[in-house]
Amino acid sequence: MFDPKQEVVESPYLQLVSPGIVEVGDYDKDVLISNSGKLSLSRPPVENLIASKLLRGSEKDIADIAGLLTRHPTVTPDAVEKVLETFPSASRNKAAENLVFLHVLQKAESIPDRPSHKESTRNRQNEQSRQY
Repeated sequence: MFDPKQEVVESPYLQLVSPGIVEVGDYDKDVLISNSGKLSLSRPPVENLIASKLLRGSEKDIADIAGLLTRHPTVTPDAVEKVLETFPSASRNKAAENLVFLHVLQKAESIPDRPSHKESTRNRQNEQSRQY
């Protein structure tokens, strides 16, 4: 059986999550991802996904938050904090401790003319080749 926690996955995969295993907070409406015939795929709003990832706070979750902020630059820390208010108090407190990551990532995303990861890697390689 496939376990995304044990295997490195490079392509999208479907993971069914039962209520109570992952905390995503309250929200009014799912976001539709795809609709094909009788099958509809949806997800919680981005603010809820980020709040859930702040709760776990692993290195992968923080990287996922950075990616979500890149794709959804209008997400604000205030919106995520509103979602955290719907978490049970223990979860809310733990996730609130990780809010600093959201603020740092959001500031990093707003830096103008920031080189992409590929550009940064290429620049480092060019600098290293000049040293030899």
